[in-house]
Amino acid sequence: MMNDAYIVTALRTAGGKKGGRLSNWHPVDLGAQVINALLNDIDCPPSVVEDVIFGSVSQIGEQAMNVARNIVLASELPESVPATSVDRQCGSSQQALHFAAQAVMSGTMDIVIAGGVESMTRTPMFSTVLLPQKNGLGHYMSPELQLRYPNIEFSQFKGAEMMANQYAISKDELDAYALNSHRRASEAVNKNLDGDRPREISKELVKKLIQNNSTNALEIANSLLKGEIIIALNKIQSLLKNGEPALRLITTLTGQSRGWLWVHLLDSQGNQDVKEIAKLAGIANPKRIFVIRKQIQGKSLETLLELMKKLLKIEASIKSGIKPIDSFKDNLLTDSKILTNN
Repeated sequence: MMNDAYIVTALRTAGGKKGGRLSNWHPVDLGAQVINALLNDIDCPPSVVEDVIFGSVSQIGEQAMNVARNIVLASELPESVPATSVDRQCGSSQQALHFAAQAVMSGTMDIVIAGGVESMTRTPMFSTVLLPQKNGLGHYMSPELQLRYPNIEFSQFKGAEMMANQYAISKDELDAYALNSHRRASEAVNKNLDGDRPREISKELVKKLIQNNSTNALEIANSLLKGEIIIALNKIQSLLKNGEPALRLITTLTGQSRGWLWVHLLDSQGNQDVKEIAKLAGIANPKRIFVIRKQIQGKSLETLLELMKKLLKIEASIKSGIKPIDSFKDNLLTDSKILTNN
């Protein structure tokens, strides 16, 4: 059965013009700011995000080298969150949204961020074509393309005009169609689409759903830190039986462990600025630093490193195809004594 996909929240920067107020922003940092605001709006642990998909047309210069991944690295998301960039020309960010929805509907992912970025001041339109051609790096029209489409320059603008002429669609008809589309979208937002079952998804509900699993994972991490291995394994087994993806679980645990290490190291160097520590540790909410300090109080760096080493081994084991619960047991029970009634 196919899953439902919901847009939980949506944010964007203001629209700008060439050379306008946003022109001094690097597009990577601009995209990162939107993601940070999105995380703050939902107020969920960044580690629950399973993928980031960004659309961008001019993937050159400041928008080159997988702009989506660069946006993730410039944001408050942890490094463990992957990202990919999409180019479907003017439909790029819409396609990113489609791909994200498809991932959720197929059941392969639960939480995906979709977006788009384009700075037409810093990466001008057609720069991906004109700059390489100007520097002797060729043109996108290959010999086979030219053979099939001789003396034709691809343009969606010209293509739209050709379609309107071919099917005798007037500008008034197109304007009326666009207006009706906006009206229908507005009506859909303000009315119940299913008369028998309300389908409104509140941010509070999603936050509760997300943090239930996340909270369980953090409880497991706390048990591991305290040396309560059997308690942690019981919780892990319960989560896995209830359908929690093993890789998401181990990613949350390694993310928590990484945060402990960062805070321990920075505190040992005398850094007391919680905002700076949170930024360096990839933690969205600086207030969590106080919680982490309490959790790791009295713990040595060696203890934290040893736990991280075990978690990374578990992650590698799961990725290699070993049964998740066996991966956890094999690596966590190595130095532990199992207490029985015998």
